[in-house]
Amino acid sequence: MTEATARVERLDQALAELAPQSRCAPLVAALQALRGVRLLTAVTLACELGDLRRFPKASHLMGYVGLVPSESSSGPSTHRGPITKTGNGYARRALVEAAWSYRFAPRQGRQLRRRSAGLSPEILAIAWKAQHRLHARYRRLLACGKAPGRVITAIARELAGFVWAIGQHVPPPSTCHDGRQAGRARPGESSQRPWAAPSGATPAGRPRQPPTDRRTCGSRPAHIRLITVATRPGRLASPSPRATRKGAA
Repeated sequence: MTEATARVERLDQALAELAPQSRCAPLVAALQALRGVRLLTAVTLACELGDLRRFPKASHLMGYVGLVPSESSSGPSTHRGPITKTGNGYARRALVEAAWSYRFAPRQGRQLRRRSAGLSPEILAIAWKAQHRLHARYRRLLACGKAPGRVITAIARELAGFVWAIGQHVPPPSTCHDGRQAGRARPGESSQRPWAAPSGATPAGRPRQPPTDRRTCGSRPAHIRLITVATRPGRLASPSPRATRKGAA
């Protein structure tokens, strides 16, 4: 136990030394203005979400981390179920853990003031508004008889909206998620983002959604293999060896 605790402390110290040198350092510093978001949570959100300006609305970010309710509708009837839990599970878990801090009344503690030193007034105003709104919503939902787990999930969903709002006041990082320079594509890949409108064209209708992250929560793999078995048109599939043996018998 002592060795494991010492190892965690060494990792935290290394993270504190490397975070200011990262390309996401401005976003990491800005997110720490939120209550419940310290260095580890801020680094997790910044690394998993990247440039928050790529989400046109806060609701897109909420859906990206899987904190929106599922829906099963048919005709005029609408039925909403549990959250979808799709998208980035690491960011969703960090938001849920941070949401527990809004059970308490809004205040500016010593550590929060130290983390918020040097940030712009706009970011500080968003963080202070988040404390008042999320704490009031937590108490209101509890008074309605909601289960604490559901209340925290609702708080985490709105906290994602405040994270998005702070991200709009932070300059975008110089590189993309996978370390490429912004605007530079891999060999054989288009440099235009898949959800961006063509250059010189006016987007019409529904805005394009950001690409869905295939990582899921828990111990599931970071990617999902989709295997499609199809027969070419005009060509019959060859019979299996088992079927051949049966026919011979």
